[in-house]
Amino acid sequence: MVNASDACIFMMDLSATSLQMVGSLGWFEAMKNTCLNVDDAIISHVFTTNELYVSIDLQSDPLISGQFLSIVPPVSSGVFLPLRGENAMVGMLIITCQLPRVLSQNELRILVIIAQLAVNATTRSHLHDQVQLFNRDLQIEIQQKVVMQELLAAEKELLSTTLMSIADGVIVTDQDGYILLFNRAAESISGYSSAEVIQKPINDVFSLHNPSTSEKVPDVIPYLIELENAQKNRVVYKSPLLISQSGERILLSGSVTSLKSVDENIVGFVIVFQNISEKQKAEAQNVLSQKLQAIGQLAAGIAHEINTPTQYVGDNIKFLHKAFSKLSETLTAYQQLMHDHLEKPVTQADLDRMEELARQKKVPYYAIEIPKAIQDALEGIERVRKIVLAMREFSHPSVKEKNFSDINHGIETTIVISRNEWKYCSDVDTDLDQNLPLVFCQIDEINQVILNMIVNAAQAIQENIPAGSQQKGKIFIKTWQRETNICISIHDTGCGIPQDVRARIFDPFFTTKGVGKGTGQGLFMAHDIIFNKHNGIISVDSEPGLGTTFLIELPIDTSRVEQE
Repeated sequence: MVNASDACIFMMDLSATSLQMVGSLGWFEAMKNTCLNVDDAIISHVFTTNELYVSIDLQSDPLISGQFLSIVPPVSSGVFLPLRGENAMVGMLIITCQLPRVLSQNELRILVIIAQLAVNATTRSHLHDQVQLFNRDLQIEIQQKVVMQELLAAEKELLSTTLMSIADGVIVTDQDGYILLFNRAAESISGYSSAEVIQKPINDVFSLHNPSTSEKVPDVIPYLIELENAQKNRVVYKSPLLISQSGERILLSGSVTSLKSVDENIVGFVIVFQNISEKQKAEAQNVLSQKLQAIGQLAAGIAHEINTPTQYVGDNIKFLHKAFSKLSETLTAYQQLMHDHLEKPVTQADLDRMEELARQKKVPYYAIEIPKAIQDALEGIERVRKIVLAMREFSHPSVKEKNFSDINHGIETTIVISRNEWKYCSDVDTDLDQNLPLVFCQIDEINQVILNMIVNAAQAIQENIPAGSQQKGKIFIKTWQRETNICISIHDTGCGIPQDVRARIFDPFFTTKGVGKGTGQGLFMAHDIIFNKHNGIISVDSEPGLGTTFLIELPIDTSRVEQE
């Protein structure tokens, strides 16, 4: 067919910028793995014209230059045939002969056929490799899918087991509200078994009632979504009331989440809820315990505060008792004088004697001092009365329902209770807005916050006063109205709060006091009461060595929101 001993095939690499020798014969065997740039003159010419090129003398041909010239056999002619695939050039076939032999036209025609066969063979080989690679990738993908299905099955089983075992109630429904999953905690809280409720409408099983109106909620899922949005937006709301199968009334807390498909369509809902009835009872008991603990810590001071005016009253009563005895003796003498002189006139000597008796009994002195003693005794009794009333108000068990309350009165009560904590180290001044409106709140919890603030302020002032110094600090409490909120500012001239710990002061159990001097619960509880329970704001501004100011903002009226 074609008598040639030197030949090679170059194929385009993946970058389409160079050709790689993939087959060689004869002289080209020494040039295996040679790589040529597609911009080379002869290669560019053949690819551009898409026709074979015959060179009579490779060494003198102007298109044979550069890198390509270094690989062609010396004293030879050659033929360059383009290898074209379906859409582009894929390579080149090169055949050379020793001069003076030159390939004939018949041989050239045969070479064109051979080039096409080479392209077909290469294409088939490439397709075969692609098929093999595809099969291998498909096999790997199948294996991966099998493993993934096994993992998903295991994960599904684990998820199902977890959902059935967790302490919170979990209900899963489809998009129409029919129950698909009802875990053990949901069974325990509601009183229904899973077998009784699966594929039943949630509105028939989950009997929720509005705590404000006591009316049954007609559509459970939208109602729970509305409550969750209220919680996210920090709107005050009442926890829903569940009537269990046995008729028990249970307060709930929880959330609802929609299940969505890949195209974002809702395919169901997940309701997670807890029984908070016992939790609320425990919280109420804990609040009372905190208050009683605070009173216990203040007990010695309160006893002293009561003892001082009591002694004061006692001393005045003793003085009045003595004064009454002296006045009674004088009055008896005057009565006797009147009786003795019913039938005879009183002489000057009698009058002088009675005047001397009045002087001896200190009647003029008692006439001046008795009203003072009575006034002082009344003031002491009033002081004791205020302390007792303040203790009774402060220690009264918390009522969960909020009411409109006088914040100023609560502050004044708390100042009385805490007096022994601050009177030796500071003075307390107030600027309470007398036009402050009543605030819808749990006043005993607000009083607890104010007490914690005053005690903390007094302790901070004590740390800032040099040992042995008689100087006092200052605690200043102010109230005012700002739009729909009331503001309470509590400023002290204490030691201040370092910048590096300021962000942590509301964390539970965090305290800057020494061991045994602080529990780290006071400010945490204050933040919880203001922020979580009253939808308010509590912030701090402090400068070490100069003092601290706490600012509390409370919404005035949230009653209508809670009733909706």
